[in-house]
Amino acid sequence: MLEALEPGAAVTEKDVLRARVEKLENHMVPKFVEITTELPETFMEKVSA
Repeated sequence: MLEALEPGAAVTEKDVLRARVEKLENHMVPKFVEITTELPETFMEKVSA
């Protein structure tokens, strides 16, 4: 799952998980969250999830 935030926005792993628990079925909630400043790209400059 990838999500983009506005520049300067502050979010924690707990915030993301809490939001997913409210919207998704239990079996669809991610087990962990990784917050990063950049998304990985392929050599064609497409996002690699």
